[in-house]
Amino acid sequence: MPLITIDTPAPDRWLAVWQLANTDSWADLLAGLTLSPDDQQQWEQLRHPTRQQTFLAARHACQAICEMLGISYGGIVKSPTQQPSLLGQPHLQISLSHHDGLAVCALSFVGAIGVDLERPRPQLQRIQHKFVSPQEQAYAAQNLDTLTLCWTAKEALYKCYGKKALAFATQLHIPYFVLDAHTQQGTHHILLLQKEETQLYQWQYFRLVDSWVSLVY
Repeated sequence: MPLITIDTPAPDRWLAVWQLANTDSWADLLAGLTLSPDDQQQWEQLRHPTRQQTFLAARHACQAICEMLGISYGGIVKSPTQQPSLLGQPHLQISLSHHDGLAVCALSFVGAIGVDLERPRPQLQRIQHKFVSPQEQAYAAQNLDTLTLCWTAKEALYKCYGKKALAFATQLHIPYFVLDAHTQQGTHHILLLQKEETQLYQWQYFRLVDSWVSLVY
């Protein structure tokens, strides 16, 4: 059950990537992992084994960052709005994402952060009208990787913002960008459009195995 990497994509912000191994047993997944009562309850409510495994992998990634930085780790708790936080560490901000054997955790000392992980799926092209605007469709609709990045960027911003009731297609805007097929990573920005003001967020993205990861802060 390998930890792929722990990196610092920006000052005082950390990102860990964890990948499950085909040989991982439940004993392997639970060994050395601290779960809060909230973690334990959520894990027991999951019914699909793959979701249970990646749930634990995300906690391993978070614990690995904390251990490296000397932060006491007691597991993760959720707020009433489902925002994750470290038990007993309210001054730190975290975000998690996981699917199909991959998990990522982002941790910030300096404000909100959001991370999302997604594999390109044709389903995203069928539902694109729900999460991208006509302007975004003009450059993303015909490229599944670009469309997937739009999805992950908006999901990451949604997590970073931390409140419900955001309209992805109309309130979250990604200015035109071109995916670098060679480096498969980049830095851009994403806008949160509200009646009172427009907020600018930084966005970093990169390819991870067969998926895309977006980090927003």
